[in-house]
Amino acid sequence: MPSELERAITTFRRALLANERRAASAMVQAYGQSWVEISAQIAQIQRDLSGVNDPALIYRQRYLMALRQQVAQKLAEFASLAEASTLVTQRAAIIAAASNAATLADIVSGGGTQAYFTRLPQEAIESLVGFASDGSPLNQLFAELFDYADDITDTFAAGLAAGLNPRDIAAELRRAYGVPLVRALVIARTETLRAYREATWQSYQNNSDIISGWIWISAADRRSCVSCIAMHGSRHRLDE
Repeated sequence: MPSELERAITTFRRALLANERRAASAMVQAYGQSWVEISAQIAQIQRDLSGVNDPALIYRQRYLMALRQQVAQKLAEFASLAEASTLVTQRAAIIAAASNAATLADIVSGGGTQAYFTRLPQEAIESLVGFASDGSPLNQLFAELFDYADDITDTFAAGLAAGLNPRDIAAELRRAYGVPLVRALVIARTETLRAYREATWQSYQNNSDIISGWIWISAADRRSCVSCIAMHGSRHRLDE
């Protein structure tokens, strides 16, 4: 039977992931709408360039320039939305981490430590929001999504030049257009969970008078890597 500590950890993990999944769902819906709008323009270009199989001619068409501009605009809009969404989930995760750290310390000590637990100051919270693991602003990572506009346009032009049928071209485009979404979701998830862990660690550091270390806890399920499972239950100093 799970201990009180394990039950608390499971509850906190579920809440953290539920928050992240809500943000991811909103991002997927927004991205799906942008694909619908792009698809309409692509269908029109396919009709206008039907029968043209000269790559040089295809690449010179004003249609492709217009398509690239629209794709770049949609990616820019999505990048802005993804960044804003991630900032919200990061902040929520950091605040939750500080509260959860206090609760876990109280459980381990048998109660009575919450009153003495030093909460993360607002400045510390703000210093974690909006930054990536390398210390750079989060928006720099999302700005990389703009770079995919050329790849998406090139995929479409190459399909036309190769004489692929519209269904095959659409399949290739869906794959190419999905790459920025996957990248954005990975950034959002990675940086939100990293912020949670960092806020937890800082909370422990700020309470070194009552906390001497931390314990590695793995979900130990089918999504856990072998390294995490192997570390399960290991104890670590506060400087680790």
